[in-house]
Amino acid sequence: MEEGKKKERKPKQIAVRVVEQRDKSALVEWEAEGDLCRAYVPAAKIEGGQCDEDTLAAGIRYGVPWEDIIDAALSRESVGKQLRRHGIWTRADIEKNMQGAQRAINQATGLTPASLHTLASQYESKEA
Repeated sequence: MEEGKKKERKPKQIAVRVVEQRDKSALVEWEAEGDLCRAYVPAAKIEGGQCDEDTLAAGIRYGVPWEDIIDAALSRESVGKQLRRHGIWTRADIEKNMQGAQRAINQATGLTPASLHTLASQYESKEA
């Protein structure tokens, strides 16, 4: 290697799934650290179901960053209290009363599909 020249790092290739493609842009999905990620990237950067990590990092993220907008005070204690209040004491109780278990979790976290919808709407209106 000549002096003064640095060896260029070749970006790692990541397996991606193309969700949709429009013209020169593609929405891709991949797994990172046990979570699913989506972003728009140049379609030309996808080869053989793979895309380099630098392109993915520079892509336009897709979706609501739920972790950033949900302010749920979730604790084991609050979930336990709500489960007991709904008569959920054992696995058999869950099997007999799935709806009650779901209501208990919703009440303990404050999260429902309607509340998530509101949070997503607020986030998206800020981004627009």
